[in-house]
Amino acid sequence: MLDKIRALPHKVTFAIGLTLVLVVSTMSAILPFSIWSMLVEGIFLFIAMLLILIASDKKHSK
Repeated sequence: MLDKIRALPHKVTFAIGLTLVLVVSTMSAILPFSIWSMLVEGIFLFIAMLLILIASDKKHSK
């Protein structure tokens, strides 16, 4: 699956990661404060940061 993500252009990967960060920050304001909401937000933030780091790595490796 990581190979499929790396096959995407770096701008698309960065846009998806940034969108996830913005969605999670909005979700944190909407969802009630509980351990499950924090867990879901943490998972989405981790995935978003991975996507942003992959996009950055692609851009700077050229």
